[in-house]
Amino acid sequence: MNRIVILLMATIMLFLGIAGVVSAGHENVSAGSVQSNVPNLISVPLSVSHSVPLGSNYPLVKTNLNSRISVMVTLKFSNESFLHTFLNGLNDKSSPYYHHYMSASQFDRYFSPSSALYDRAVEYYISHGFTVKTYQDHLSFVLKGSIAQFEDNMQTTIGTFKGTGREYIMPVGNVYLPSFMAGHVVNIAGLNTKHLATLNFNVSPSFTSGSNGQLLYGSDFQNAYQLSKLYQSKGYPTNETVATILWSGTNSAGQSVAPFVPSDIYSYFNKTLPSGEPHSNIYGAPIDGAPAPGPSAANDQSQADFESTLDLEMAGSTAPGANIVEVYGPQATQSCLDQAFAFILNPNSSYPQLNSVVAISNSWGGADMTDSSWTSYEQEAAARGITVFASSGDDGNTGNVSPSFPATASYNTYGITAVGGICTTLSGTASTDGTGTTGIQKESVWYNTPNSGDGSQGGVSSVYAEPSWQQNSADANSVITGASSITGLSSGRGTPDVAADGANMEIWITYSGSTGYQELWGTSIASPLTAGLFATMDYYIGHKVGFIDPFIYQLGQAQYNGTLSSPAFYFVANGSNGEFSAAKGYNLVDGWGSINAYNFAQYYINGIPSSSTPPTTQPTSTQSNGVFSQVNATVSNINLYSVPEAEEFTVNNSYTANNVVLYLSGSGTIDVSIGTSLFGSQVLANQSYNIGSTAGWYQLFFSNISLSASTDYFLNVYLASGSTEWGYTTSPSVDQGAVQDYWYSGSTLENDNSYPDIYSIGYYASTSSTSPPPASNVPSGIFVQVNASSSNIYTYNVPEAEEFTVSSSVQINYVVLYLSGAGSIDVSIGTSLFGSQVLSNQTLTVGSTAGFYNFTLPSTSLNSGTDYFINVYLASGSTEWGYTSSPSVDKGAIQDYWYSGSTLENDNSYPDIFTLGYA
Repeated sequence: MNRIVILLMATIMLFLGIAGVVSAGHENVSAGSVQSNVPNLISVPLSVSHSVPLGSNYPLVKTNLNSRISVMVTLKFSNESFLHTFLNGLNDKSSPYYHHYMSASQFDRYFSPSSALYDRAVEYYISHGFTVKTYQDHLSFVLKGSIAQFEDNMQTTIGTFKGTGREYIMPVGNVYLPSFMAGHVVNIAGLNTKHLATLNFNVSPSFTSGSNGQLLYGSDFQNAYQLSKLYQSKGYPTNETVATILWSGTNSAGQSVAPFVPSDIYSYFNKTLPSGEPHSNIYGAPIDGAPAPGPSAANDQSQADFESTLDLEMAGSTAPGANIVEVYGPQATQSCLDQAFAFILNPNSSYPQLNSVVAISNSWGGADMTDSSWTSYEQEAAARGITVFASSGDDGNTGNVSPSFPATASYNTYGITAVGGICTTLSGTASTDGTGTTGIQKESVWYNTPNSGDGSQGGVSSVYAEPSWQQNSADANSVITGASSITGLSSGRGTPDVAADGANMEIWITYSGSTGYQELWGTSIASPLTAGLFATMDYYIGHKVGFIDPFIYQLGQAQYNGTLSSPAFYFVANGSNGEFSAAKGYNLVDGWGSINAYNFAQYYINGIPSSSTPPTTQPTSTQSNGVFSQVNATVSNINLYSVPEAEEFTVNNSYTANNVVLYLSGSGTIDVSIGTSLFGSQVLANQSYNIGSTAGWYQLFFSNISLSASTDYFLNVYLASGSTEWGYTTSPSVDQGAVQDYWYSGSTLENDNSYPDIYSIGYYASTSSTSPPPASNVPSGIFVQVNASSSNIYTYNVPEAEEFTVSSSVQINYVVLYLSGAGSIDVSIGTSLFGSQVLSNQTLTVGSTAGFYNFTLPSTSLNSGTDYFINVYLASGSTEWGYTSSPSVDKGAIQDYWYSGSTLENDNSYPDIFTLGYA
């Protein structure tokens, strides 16, 4: 037996390297007559057929037996035990299946139900007068016929019932199938139409001008979520496909109309995407008789056209150039939605784009429930590396603490990534093409006032158990179990997982005889934005990422623990949805928050660090430039006092800070820290700065740190050596965020805010045109340099190092290197070769074109007469450092070090090209 298992695993491993093609589904129409006597039948359990128990008291009304319906029958997988092993191994680094996703043909070969069984079932129903649609994976087939046909064939009564505002059908009593299908059927969808899905968005009552303050556009989030860095590094995801699942609408006469007007989508891209970006190709794939896309969508009365237009415009905004395919049926029934999922995984020849699908977005939801057909296709999607998203719902503040399906539909090894909604304020100037805004200024829970009745929905499922990846996250598990007083549940699947913008979004749409911008809000914005984001990350990473929830929770917990050097998520710590409150880390409103796509991708490629490493010093472009806490004064009212001193402060929104400006005097060295306690535990500790002999403004750059709104922080200044004083003022001209001033009178700690110390705390991106405040006593210029002309530049593999010295004590805050290749390097400056560093693990991404790369460092002191080393390591990819045989400038360089195989070589005949300075 063991030998058989080993051989099977070896065969699978070999087969995973072979590409496959999905064959088209087809329909068979019977020419025979309907048979009324069906022998050898078996009863189907209520859980499979969704029947009404016999004797139930339901409001039955007359059924139109001639009405035609579509019913989807889903079969069990073959080789189910290995399927579970394979899915488990996809996210297990110790498994031979780790990230080895299957092609469609590979999946079909190993897990499709028996062809003999499938063909027999199809032939059986064709012979009984049904039209039958088949799928290449043989997992499901769809029967089309009249209600009378289904009653006669399945030996049941299909009743029509009066619900709230509409009628629906449902079998009364048992449903029967032929005996050869016994034990093989997991679901029958379409006989029961009681439960309809709903759209997860709301629309403002009128067209908008498109220029009203913080109205947002999908392209705004290219910078906000750091997607622009992925485009710049690798290009656009033009080979990827994002699919959406929905349904078409109806006009005032109750007739089906198109789901969207294609020209609206392309107009939106023309109006809102930055110049030079490729525009996505948009496709509508109707199933089950739904109408094709076209102008009739403008007559829709159900708002399905708003949803379709929104989904396509959002996905194309975060995945510019990708193929976006909406697959939709004529109704919001689970049968149509299941069929859409099946079609995406089994496209016909008219939609070859779906053979490259990497992400599926669902902007709809309903009551928390299970659907076995949906579950089966989730497993297939996970095995094939396709990531499936769903909006978490919009009932956040309506007194409903229950989350919604399909957002809840997740298990240990497969399922949905649920996306909540955020209200986002962007920094910069509002624009229609994403170029005016520069990043995120603040985020809070998307929550309309109680009178509006909607907000980001989340909660704990009573249907799905808490998956292992939530249990293994201490923060998420404590939130889920800690909400029991609200949910009434000790545990369960918590939603959402992540979040994206869900408010103030502009789309371009035609309806009711008008065309223009329309403002919407809802988690329906968030799901396609995130699906497009992941399609871009898949392209950047170089392969599909599949079921991503386990990684999301590992990464979120690492960030919560403080072990990430750069944030993968923008935690949402402000607001509530009327039921649950946001909090730093995981919460039941916005999950782990929105995603920094660039940083997320780096951790996916390079792994999650197990312990804290120094933060990256390259500021993220999504953070707003500016000053967040400040006490300022004119020269006429500045006085001086000896350190140690401290200023307590707070910020009105969550920010990232990397800059402090102080007014200082004296001659010596100070240590500066920012922390959560006075002269105690610090977020940033013991950053030393040399102070000159002349009083003035000193600007100090340091690694990025996160500041949360309404938290009390302390700016602590210690004396390290010499005699240094900090300026204070009796009449500050600016006092923003300052809470309390602390100083020592002898050995007594004093405090009030009558004479606050002068400081500013803020953020400045290296690419910003905004200049930081002056640092008049820090000399600027180039202190160490090896340079060359392009005619005598060569490149060599890293690791390499250059030893150097400076003629006088200086501070540096930037490095320039000549690099080629494609990958990432780590740069450090220290007092030993490849050893202890003053500054370590500063990561720089290198593009595919050779050239000069410059990046900012924390301000670092260099002393004259000391030998230093600039060390360059390879972090990932293949990168080379430029060197020269005849430098045009060689200032401060002493020795060049490089490896020849495993041997460390050194001389200075061919020094590496680099510049160190202060700006």
